[in-house]
Amino acid sequence: MKTSILSVFCAFLMSVTVGCGLQEGDDSPSPGCTANCGGVGSTNDGGTVTPPADGGDTSIPAPVVSPTACRLEFADDYISGSPCGDVVGTLPGMTWSAGSMISDSDSDGRLEYAPESIPAGTYELSYRDRACANEVDRTNWALYGDPEMLRAMTADARSFITCNWWVDGAIVQVNDPGCHIRISVDAACAIIGAGNMRDFH
Repeated sequence: MKTSILSVFCAFLMSVTVGCGLQEGDDSPSPGCTANCGGVGSTNDGGTVTPPADGGDTSIPAPVVSPTACRLEFADDYISGSPCGDVVGTLPGMTWSAGSMISDSDSDGRLEYAPESIPAGTYELSYRDRACANEVDRTNWALYGDPEMLRAMTADARSFITCNWWVDGAIVQVNDPGCHIRISVDAACAIIGAGNMRDFH
């Protein structure tokens, strides 16, 4: 499975200069990217191109899942297999530049975030590769916004992702294309995807 995602990453990285799930330079409430972060077009202004033909399969793991209440697990595949990272965004106590450290405590390829509670609401977030103990720190954003990658995910996996370049079933031109994770939390702390990419094709 890792070979499959690495192949997709290599092809994607060779075809564009910069890509990201989200890239934030400050605490602004509106997430965005500096260049081609949605994986559409090849210009910094989000130029629109026809996406590649659907040749994907469903072998790419979901970037994020919620196996139980008040728990999110983030796939390390999108941060080069790193067992350490952080989750940032609009969840309580977070900003887009400072969040909660997460790690893969059971070596299953997913970094866990499990606070005691999360107030009911809708939240925007993403995650990054961060240094483990005794390593040089880094903040590489998770890469999950390329159209080919999105097509290779299940609809349930895509339901957690929202992209500003996908509106009413069509790719649109935007000044700052980007994708991030969007979740909805209910009163019992059950978490579901609240993104707009479930039906992406």
